[in-house]
Amino acid sequence: MNKIYLFFVVILLSVSVQGKVNTSNSPKRIEITNDKPINGQVIYADTYYVIKDVIDLKGASVSVPRGSTLKFEGGEMANGKVIGNDTYIDASPIAVFSENILLEGTFLASEAYPEWFADKDDAVKIRRSVELFDNVKLTAKHYVLESVDENGYGVTIPSGHILRGNRKANNTMADDQVLKMKRGIKYKAVVALSTSSVIENLTIWGEGVEGTAGVATATGFQSRLTISNVGVSGCYYGFNLQTYLTSISQCVANYNQVGFYVHGSYTGNTISVEGTSVNMSTCFAVDSRKTGYEIAGITYSTMNNCAADGCGALTSGTLDNRTEIGYAYFFYQCKNLAVNSCGAEACLAALKTYNCKNIIFNSPSYLIAIRDKVNASKGYQLQPIINISYSAYIEINLPFLEMSRVKKYYTDRTPLVLLYGSAMSSPSLTICNGYEGIKESNIKTEGYLTKTKNLIFR
Repeated sequence: MNKIYLFFVVILLSVSVQGKVNTSNSPKRIEITNDKPINGQVIYADTYYVIKDVIDLKGASVSVPRGSTLKFEGGEMANGKVIGNDTYIDASPIAVFSENILLEGTFLASEAYPEWFADKDDAVKIRRSVELFDNVKLTAKHYVLESVDENGYGVTIPSGHILRGNRKANNTMADDQVLKMKRGIKYKAVVALSTSSVIENLTIWGEGVEGTAGVATATGFQSRLTISNVGVSGCYYGFNLQTYLTSISQCVANYNQVGFYVHGSYTGNTISVEGTSVNMSTCFAVDSRKTGYEIAGITYSTMNNCAADGCGALTSGTLDNRTEIGYAYFFYQCKNLAVNSCGAEACLAALKTYNCKNIIFNSPSYLIAIRDKVNASKGYQLQPIINISYSAYIEINLPFLEMSRVKKYYTDRTPLVLLYGSAMSSPSLTICNGYEGIKESNIKTEGYLTKTKNLIFR
């Protein structure tokens, strides 16, 4: 008798387990129609709700049960509210939510698209997508941001969210996903970043609006940013990042006043909190009218393989002795930095440090030249191309400083390198044999520094 009872128990358990497997592998699929109210159709959890037509909610609110998917197969939802409960959205990059649809609650997608939201303003589409989904992909050629949010930003990326495009790894910005300003709209910034947010593979055009940042942090001190393969142009600041614990790689700043402005937190005009562990790698500043890289209040950080081209001066016209020349690299109130294999080409001023401590410049390469479309007036003389002021423990190993294209604009006694120190500072400069143009008489020391003590010639 016991054997017979055990046999039937085993059979029942087998049927029960088999039934559960079949259920999990075959989720319910219900096609939503306009024949009856939406709340009478969306009632089951773990279900695929398929939308093939324009579904008019007629002002109703529908709460999607947990674990369900809204699968759009050419359809759209309109005129109502959809409340998500970890609701998965499955749709191609076409409009699936009309302008009069409100979305609340939580939604999921492997990749979300601004095109899901029907609106004439691309800024609204992108804002709605990045607010609701943590991974947003741009697929169109150009997006014109015709409005700003309550903080004055075209788009704000929430904490932990990603905005990405298909930008190619080159310096031309051709065939990119582009975010563009619209003239007449007052932007504080085109894109604002929040803590732990990510932007990658896209281009931002500032349309030459003075005083506007191409990429900027939101209000406050932002950390753990990831910015990769992003190009910006036509703004006062290309990248304006108040940050720490941040990675900036393969980014390009074209035709801005300042290419990369990376800094700590300010109180008034004083940096009150330093930015730690910032890593910049393989970045490129092109034709920055003022400065290619302005790094302020950063510590325990590195710059690797960065380049500046044509920064700090006119791109066309005539230079005279009243022309203000900016530096390709300017470090202010920084300490404990390693700057490795970074170079400047066609920049009339290469490097400046002010009130810095413990920075090592390894294998820099500075090719000093005037741009092809720039002339110099009679009697024009170069100013210091390297200026180390009020800075302690600065080491520059300078094996290559090519000056041949501008020899006629300085004499043997022109102070092309300036080392200015206080009693507490001890910068050193190593000049290797084979450098071109510059002589020991072009190196000037002031304050407590002397050539004998602070210069090394190899």
